This record gives sequence, C-alpha cells and structure tokens, in this order.
Amino acid sequence: DMGYPVFRGKDGQLRFEIEDTQSFLESPGFAPSGYEILQHPGIQDAYPPMWNALQQSISKGPYGGHYANKTIRAQAPSRTERQSVALHELQHATQEAEGFARGGDPDAPYRSGELDQLIQRKYEQIKTLPGNAGETKAALYNHAKKLVNSYEGKYEAYRQLAGETEARAVQKRMDMTPEERAAKPFYADFDVPEADQIVRRYGDGPSAMVSYDDPADKFMEQINEARNKGQSIFVRWSPTSERDLEPGRVSRDFVSGDTHAGLSGIEITPDMDDETIARRISEYGFGRMQSPDSVPRIYYGEKVGTDSDGYQSFIPSGLALEADKDVISSLDRGYAKKKTLSEEIARNRNSLARLTERGDENSIGYDIVRESLEKNEKELSKVLKRNDETIAEPSVDEFVGKLLDEGGESVEASSGESTDLNKTLASKEMYIPFGNKQVNVIQNPTAQEYADFRQTVKAELIEKYGDNGASGPVTRKTMDANGNTWVWSADDAVHGDMEPEISKITGREVNQNVDMLTAKANALSDETMPTASVDEFIGGLLDDELPLD
Repeated sequence: DMGYPVFRGKDGQLRFEIEDTQSFLESPGFAPSGYEILQHPGIQDAYPPMWNALQQSISKGPYGGHYANKTIRAQAPSRTERQSVALHELQHATQEAEGFARGGDPDAPYRSGELDQLIQRKYEQIKTLPGNAGETKAALYNHAKKLVNSYEGKYEAYRQLAGETEARAVQKRMDMTPEERAAKPFYADFDVPEADQIVRRYGDGPSAMVSYDDPADKFMEQINEARNKGQSIFVRWSPTSERDLEPGRVSRDFVSGDTHAGLSGIEITPDMDDETIARRISEYGFGRMQSPDSVPRIYYGEKVGTDSDGYQSFIPSGLALEADKDVISSLDRGYAKKKTLSEEIARNRNSLARLTERGDENSIGYDIVRESLEKNEKELSKVLKRNDETIAEPSVDEFVGKLLDEGGESVEASSGESTDLNKTLASKEMYIPFGNKQVNVIQNPTAQEYADFRQTVKAELIEKYGDNGASGPVTRKTMDANGNTWVWSADDAVHGDMEPEISKITGREVNQNVDMLTAKANALSDETMPTASVDEFIGGLLDDELPLD
C-alpha cells in the first residue's frame, strides 16, 4: 500500500484509482433508439488513445457484459445497473491499455500452470473435511481434479481472476466520493483475497476474449479497427476492388429503374456487435451469385443515399480490407449464430451459478434459465455438427436446389414439437422481441391484410420522418423455401436482424433471397415478378451494380 490513490495490484504493478462519480450514461442523438453510451471524464483525460478507440453498445436487457476487440457491451434492466456493468467492462479496457492482470470467461480454457495450481488448492481444501477421512490421497486428488474441471469449478476460477476481482471492486465503489475512497483502500473491496487471486495477462495464451480459433474472429477485429479510425465504413460483395474504386460509379435501382450515385452496400455502424456485422455481411451475400470471385470487401466511404431495398448507396474512398475464403466459409457455416448462441450459453451458465450461490436451485427462475440453457446448447450442437460438412462454392442451380432441399426437412421447432416444413402456415399477427422493442410481424398476410398493414406503416413513417418517410422501403419480407411469408415494418429491423428471430420462433429456415433465387411469384411485391430463368433473374438483380454509360 502506497497510500490513496496509488497501490500495487496482485500483478505487482502500480496503479491509481480514478473516481467514478462524474461518469454517467447518455442517449446521444446519433445512437440507435434504446442504446446508451458511458461518459467518463476521468478516464477520457487519463487515456485519450484508448478512449478514442473505444466502441460501446449499452442497452436495456438481461444482466450481462463483455469486453473484446476494443468494444464494451453492457446490458441490465435498470439504468444504474447498466452503468455498473459498463464500468466493470471499462476496467477491462483499462487493464488491456495498461498491461494489468486481465479478466476472462468461464468457458475459456485454463492457462499453462493454472490447472495444477487450482487442483492442488482444491485438494488442500477438501482433504480436511470430515466426510473425507480415510480417503486415499490419490482418490482425493482425482476428486479435486473433477471439481476444478466442472463448470462450477471453472466459474469459481473465473471469479478468482485478479482482473475480474478488480472490475467487481470498481462496481462496488462507483458511488464513493474521493473522501470515502481515501478512507477505504481499493483492495479492501476485493471479494477474493489477494492470496487466492489468479493473475492472467494479455498475450500469455489463448482466451475466449481474444482468441482467433475461427478465422472470422480476426476479420471482425480488423473491421473494428477500421471503424475506430473515425470514418464511415461499408461492406459489399464484389469481384474486384479496382472496379469498385473507379471514379464516377453510378448504379441502377432494380425496382424503380432510376440511376443513383455510388454503390450499394451495408454501412457498419458504431452500435453493431460482431454477430450483427456477420449477419449483415451474409445478408448481402447474394452478390456472389454473379461471380464466384466475389468476396466481402470493407470500404471507407461516404453515404449518398438509400436504394429501394433499404441498403445504403455510398461512394468509396478506399479499401480497408477484404475477406479470404476461410472467413467466407466460416460465415456460410453459421458464424453469427454460433457466436450468438455461445454468448447466450455463457449468460445462462453465469445466471445458474449465481442462482446456485443464493440457494435458489428449486426456484422457477432457475428452471427457466436451465431450460433456456438446454435449448441454446442443443441449437449450438446443430450448428457445430453442420460445421463438419464440406462447404463447396455452388453454381446458381446447385445453390437454389440446396435451399429448396433444406425446406423439405423436418426440424425441431422452438416449442420442442416437430414442425412439418411442407405445411403452409396460417395467417396470423406476431410480436417478436428484438432489442428493446416488440416487432410486429405478420405471417402469411392476405392481400387485404398486407395492404392495410402497409398503409398503417407508411402513415407512421411519414409522421415520424416527414415526407422522407415515404421515400424509402415501407415494409420488409422474408420467406421459407415452401413459400410462407413474413412481413414487418422496414423501420423496425433489417433482414439480418429479424430472420434469425423468425427462424428461432418458427423452427424454419427463412431468407429474403429464397424467393429471389427461385423467381417465385410474390403477391406481396409492389410489382409483378418477371418471368425469367434463374440466371436471367439473378443477372437482373445484379444489374444495379453495373456502371451505366
């Protein structure tokens, strides 16, 4: 102890405490509805480069947080709890910037030397218990090993990480005044004694927070680095960057036939997490149907408009990076869903561990979380099983055939009952949770239901945005391979966000591109779908990417 506010941590490094009473959450105008950012003048002044590179995604939701790739993610029911979680994750960012002992993840593997240390520690704890009298050393050691390798053991070790202990102490002290901090040293709020803390450093081995076991993980970090440079970035699939960067590029809108400046793509906004970015990249992937050489390319650029499908039109100013075949294969094989499910599973397990600590194993809440955990683990196992298949680059006809074949399978619905995918579903109204709102989705609307819904949504958009509300897309739709259709307001969510939620609820694979690839008649479209071969139809879709003379 060297006196407030300087002290030496378990990792042997000196640090000083920055009080948090000046920190607060705000909802800036540029942030999406329901999202907040943490403001912290003390940290901003002490770490300008770190702060300028930091991305934040803070919103109302189940209690949980994560820090990786220079991005803080925090959710909690109340504003005070969200600020607490955000400060916890901000401490992890500070640990990375300073090279302090880091935090971790309950699902991450033990580092070199940690496992032996923890087994020996657990052995010392259990050997003196009355019930273990007479047991051999080998039997007790093997039992200690099982305890340490269990989920409960891993969660206990996660809590013992010096970086996690430090971040929890930050939460405890968030409302303390400078006088209160001076009277009570920082380490006095450790909930794990320093002697029992585990020091894990950045760069001393693989971690769930910074591992690149999946090639798409590294690609996502590179995207985050690109958007941290303060410029707008966009993703589009194309065969060459040289052509995209030609000056004076214009595009033709497929629906209206009008020309507009720039290229069609998807903007990667500051609030997007890795899973959302991956879904958006995959959503635009039909662009490779014209050429097997098309890959996702990330461009710096300036937004100049929006096309009829709701995608951004932008003028590229430079190429940031492009995906290789390994990244594309990972995206095709369910990277976004795997990451989403993995995070849900981690949250479920953390919740169960907390409920167990409180002795609530027999509560309704425990049963609900456990049921959610079992469901998510089952879904993840399906994704991992599919990952063992060889993914080839199909021709257009092969790709369409595969989509239709998948539509004929019987899969398990979210309710646990078998769902016949060849069955036409009834028309009904649904409310699907997304972010902090309930999205109104209509399943298989009749012509009149769709007309009424579209008229209502259009009036809402005009009321919200003025005349500009009628200039863009009014509704969005998706289908399964059997022709069932779901529509919702274009302002509520894009396809990449809503399609996974619809699939989760209905047990059916849905994709906006199914009807485009099969050229099915679509009664919900504002225009009659042209009669064409698959190749001709795909060519028409991609005409908007061709420069016009």
